[in-house]
Amino acid sequence: MTAANRLAQDKVRLAISLIGYPEEVANAMSFVFGETLICDDAESAKLVTFSSAVGVKSVTIDGDVYDPSGTLSGGAAPSGSGVLVRVQELLDAERKLGEALGRLQALEREEQRTRQGREQWKQLAKEVELKEHELALLEQQVAGSNSARVSAA
Repeated sequence: MTAANRLAQDKVRLAISLIGYPEEVANAMSFVFGETLICDDAESAKLVTFSSAVGVKSVTIDGDVYDPSGTLSGGAAPSGSGVLVRVQELLDAERKLGEALGRLQALEREEQRTRQGREQWKQLAKEVELKEHELALLEQQVAGSNSARVSAA
């Protein structure tokens, strides 16, 4: 096997393995697609179609059909954005949306946790301020009491 044939082999798939169909039409599908190869590019399609070792019908991803009898028919360029491309874009957008929603939920949980910490800190700061005020009042009371005046004299 030549290097070109090995390269082409990596870029070729059997058409029947790429399509889904009900079991009751398996024989018809095998008849129509059983020996057709799907190739990534024209070079691979030419190698497998016109090779004496392989010599089977092939179709490129772009839709060009190569037949061992020597005929070639071209695929049409896609008009606008194809349905499959739009479906893939939609699936990508849904995946990104799911990822974004997951990140949003994680950030909301983190914000809730930090908010609780801030609220706790505020409450403790108020309690400390109140206790400091109580201490100051008690110190004033002790300083103004009769016993404090007697001990000072």
